[in-house]
Amino acid sequence: MFKAGYVDKCPHCRNSVRFESSRTDRSGAFQHITLENGICEEDEEPFVTYSKVNISMCPECNKLVISLDDNLVYPLISPKDPCPLEVPPFIREDYDEACLVSIYSKKASAALARRCLQNIFSDQGINKKTLSLQIDEAINMLPVYLADDVDAIRHIGNFAAHPTMYEHSSEIVEVEDEELEWILHVLELLFDFFYVQPAKSKKRREQFNGKLEKIGKPLLKKKNQ
Repeated sequence: MFKAGYVDKCPHCRNSVRFESSRTDRSGAFQHITLENGICEEDEEPFVTYSKVNISMCPECNKLVISLDDNLVYPLISPKDPCPLEVPPFIREDYDEACLVSIYSKKASAALARRCLQNIFSDQGINKKTLSLQIDEAINMLPVYLADDVDAIRHIGNFAAHPTMYEHSSEIVEVEDEELEWILHVLELLFDFFYVQPAKSKKRREQFNGKLEKIGKPLLKKKNQ
């Protein structure tokens, strides 16, 4: 709970701290916000609700944390773990943004995830005019379990990027929670396959080559050598 006097993990610095009252909170400013919601059906009178705004400060990083009725509104926190640092920044940025907006818009998140997928393939040298063509080439270099998932999730990204209607109605096909979770999970698997595991393998080889060099043994050969 992000309130003064309570212990929780700071959403900024991730340290467990006892939150302090901010200067704004102590002054009494912005303690409540009034929201007029509409007209009461019983007496046709307008009604309002009063929501509690809590403004506290982390004693470690000195940054503000704002919650509305115990719901964190600042800073925004991704529901997923941060993208691995081994992933190139321009891809990592798209993924982190897709995770952040998933709380508010599944379509926006899926569209960003689709763009992230395209950038992953482009970074691997798969440069085609469309994502569909990229996927057709990519599945030949992926493990079967991952190739099948990548082949399937292309449709989820299409629902977000190109509004599609059901065949027998005018209702637009929406991106479901489970489908969005699926596409984000597949991106995580691709990160691990293309970036994380190769980086770990490279580090292990470099460490072992250092040992071989010290004892006068031939170094490990690289692929295609």
